[in-house]
Amino acid sequence: MTKQNFAKQIPKNLFVNILSFLSTVLIGLWLTPYLLEHLGIVAYGLIPLAMFFSQYVSVIINAINMSINRFLLIALQKKQEQDANEIFNTALIIIFIFIFIQALVMGVILWDITQFFTIPTELIVDATWLFGLTFVGFSISLFRSVFGTSMFAYNRLDILRMIDIMQNVVRVVSIMALFLYDEPSLKYIGMANLLAAMSAVLPTLYYFRQYTPQLKVNVGFFSKHRTAELSKMSTWVLINQVGVLLLGNIDLYLVNVWLGTQATGEYAIVLQFTSIFKTFLTLLAGVLTPIIMIYYANGDFEKLKQFTIISSKIMVVGLILPLTVLIGFSEEILRFWLGNQYVYLHTLISFALLFFVFAIPVIPLFNVTMAYNKVKLPALLAVCFGVFNIIAIYLFTTQTDLGLWGVVTAKLLFEILFSTFILIYVTKILHMRWIDLCRVYLYAFISFIFISFIIHVIKNMTDIETFIQLNLIVGVMMLLLAPIILIVLFSREEKVILTNKYPILKRVLR
Repeated sequence: MTKQNFAKQIPKNLFVNILSFLSTVLIGLWLTPYLLEHLGIVAYGLIPLAMFFSQYVSVIINAINMSINRFLLIALQKKQEQDANEIFNTALIIIFIFIFIQALVMGVILWDITQFFTIPTELIVDATWLFGLTFVGFSISLFRSVFGTSMFAYNRLDILRMIDIMQNVVRVVSIMALFLYDEPSLKYIGMANLLAAMSAVLPTLYYFRQYTPQLKVNVGFFSKHRTAELSKMSTWVLINQVGVLLLGNIDLYLVNVWLGTQATGEYAIVLQFTSIFKTFLTLLAGVLTPIIMIYYANGDFEKLKQFTIISSKIMVVGLILPLTVLIGFSEEILRFWLGNQYVYLHTLISFALLFFVFAIPVIPLFNVTMAYNKVKLPALLAVCFGVFNIIAIYLFTTQTDLGLWGVVTAKLLFEILFSTFILIYVTKILHMRWIDLCRVYLYAFISFIFISFIIHVIKNMTDIETFIQLNLIVGVMMLLLAPIILIVLFSREEKVILTNKYPILKRVLR
């Protein structure tokens, strides 16, 4: 794919990523009250817990996959067929071995799941099925992701996201069908997760063959040299992933252990908001990831530096307004979505979302550390902050009466510190002035304050009584404020770059 085609692919990727996000949001909006009604809040709290637990036991494989993305993309872009086959097959074998080892560990855990989680007696059998089937489905998805690397290398993220949409639909349809077939149960959620994972295998293999026919599944390509190369980077990426999980994903498990099943169910609702926004954040950042990797692979370091700043600003333009709306109207959203009985969670949800204000401009910067293979220091710091996060949560939940507020307070503090470090570290990697990226950080915060003030004025002037009324207000805000943020945030030079690549923006940026 030429650079020109790469640029043309970005709008398509962005459109499909937004479509994928919308499908996730719509399904989440419908599925959460559906599951609460059929399973109850205690059983519902175990569903995201199973998903997070699967992510923990698969963290090693995720680290390897991130390394594959980097090395395989560079090899394919440079048309080094032999190297690409060695990287692909070596990674495939390593991942298979790790999945096997983790399956043994999972078997030990499932043998007596109550030793690791707080689960009501009547739900133990169903929870065991939920965790086991979810783990199998997640392992299939991880193994499949190696074959999806070819689409990543050629910037066909639109195909990957369409497969994700298909998975979401299969999961929901499977849950509904199984609940209609028999009494609603957690085990059927696990079955649906497994069926969804299996449904994505054939499409991924088809497009893998279409885009990279030169890659062959052949153990003869296994290379000790490639093992060492992948392992060197994977080790630090793994440590970084462990730190990120300790910092951002362990909270639900700790709530389950230290605060009980009722609090787990309540916090699972809070995580619906943070998970939805994190999905959007990841999808938008994912559109920008291949571009940074390609600039690095081709040695276009000045363009990489320029695009890094632009990508951070794109994230602010695309996400700060939806984030502030989600925080400002959390009470109304809860009332219209789940009913008045859950409105008491709105302040906790708003506080839990606050750290995204600082994370939004920083997320694309992680791609720079991956491209330059500068992952050691962020990895060490992520683990340190993750450990501090666990200690803080323990102290807040066991030594005070803060409860769930202690969990979100600890998470907010250490997420902000980690994001600030990444911002400063990337300026050192790129040999650029720290103020260039810090300015984006500041713009994000000022935009958040400005939009929050507008929402406060609107809520004082208007009684929002229907979901349609809320949508109309949010829609008008988006139409009026998004262009203003876009115009203010980008410099004249950046506006020229964007309008040259995407003429449709000329009317907005002129």
